[in-house]
Amino acid sequence: ALPAARSLMHKPEKDCSHRPMADADADKVLNQISSIVDDDGDMVMSSAAMDALRSHLADAETPPEQGPPVRENYNLSQFWYTDDTSRTLAAAAVEHAGPGGRIAIVSAPSAFEALKKMAAEEVEEETKAAAAGSVVAPGGGGAGGGGGGGGGVYTRALSNAYILEYDRRFGDVYGDRYVFYDVNAPTELPEHLHGSCDYILLDPPYLTEPCLALASETVKW
Repeated sequence: ALPAARSLMHKPEKDCSHRPMADADADKVLNQISSIVDDDGDMVMSSAAMDALRSHLADAETPPEQGPPVRENYNLSQFWYTDDTSRTLAAAAVEHAGPGGRIAIVSAPSAFEALKKMAAEEVEEETKAAAAGSVVAPGGGGAGGGGGGGGGVYTRALSNAYILEYDRRFGDVYGDRYVFYDVNAPTELPEHLHGSCDYILLDPPYLTEPCLALASETVKW
């Protein structure tokens, strides 16, 4: 069985808008704010509250230790998977897509990041093997075994994989592998993806019936 991928931290909604969610760190900061009125009648923060806010903002700018190289945005219902979960999902996608298969990873950037890292590890392994004068079998160590073409199985899979995400920060990270995706417009996607994907890994932003129905339209498309 796959490790748990997403926690249900929200109540079902009537549609699939990107609604704000409770941010535990923000709540911690807000709980430390002391309401003080200065001589002009303006509200000001205590020094402890200011220090807590600065700490929170600094943490938000620090890349996470695992998962995609951007911080989770809880307002977009983002919760990164653990590395083990991400790698398991990425390996399953590559295996089921088959050699040369096209993969769409929808609203699951942790899995795409894992695939990217796994491909980089293959390249590093091949480089070391070449320097040592040995040969790494094509696709060695990857899901599903061999297959033609240059590079390992994950390297080839990455070249034909796309990450569909609402958060445009991933466009800066993944370049032409990124496709903007809004589940409320489930088929407003580039035509070259229409009916072309051999495997779709999908984790809707909200696990509600309306969101699942909209996401299923993307899969059918």
